[in-house]
Amino acid sequence: MKFANHFDKSIPCSGNPSEDDLGKYTKVLLAIHSNICNMLRDEILKHLQSESRKHDLMDENNKPCKDVIDIQFLALKMKDKESREIYLQRALIFLKIPQKHNKEWVNQVKIRVKEQYAIRWPYSGEINFVERIAKALFYDDWNQRMRRGMWNEANMVWYDRLPAKITKQKAYENTRVKVSRREFVITGEHFMKGHLVEKVSDDAVVVKLTKVSPVPLSKEDYMRKAESLWMEKGVCELE
Repeated sequence: MKFANHFDKSIPCSGNPSEDDLGKYTKVLLAIHSNICNMLRDEILKHLQSESRKHDLMDENNKPCKDVIDIQFLALKMKDKESREIYLQRALIFLKIPQKHNKEWVNQVKIRVKEQYAIRWPYSGEINFVERIAKALFYDDWNQRMRRGMWNEANMVWYDRLPAKITKQKAYENTRVKVSRREFVITGEHFMKGHLVEKVSDDAVVVKLTKVSPVPLSKEDYMRKAESLWMEKGVCELE
């Protein structure tokens, strides 16, 4: 009860909580969760807008997009005559590095939560609840968006850990693929390690078929072919 009292002084700090006390505490926790979600959205938007300026990903008004999804869609759009390597690194910068390496946007929310709610983070190897909310709120959606966007734009997909299904079937979206293990440094500070799944070109196995028009047979040729087939199959004459 002391935790509930910390957030709402009308809730007693000891004793058995009443239904009313539990209801108050539930509302407090829901409000805190909602507030943290809004903080995280604000901070990741500021982070991606900053990256947009660095990588010249602007809207029609030459300004960073005002929505996280719009920024990421723009980052996943392949530019004319752009190398696949540059495209891959930009996709990682906007959709993977904020999950894996540069978490300053999450740290900013932790600071704001600490100040607003007078919370101290105990030293622990476990992920604290702000990071857990960020993961639940964003990461699965970002990974799915990245896979769809990369496949549609460049016929390739990035995986941190390669799914067993791809390893076994050597296929993605019912298409033959090749898999390569990749390790490299992005922007001089972020070490990325994973697997690149790329569509295998079908050009080498395409066989061009030429349509052949049937040659009409005369009655005599037809009868000769029929007789030859009759003898070849060893068919007996009917009495």
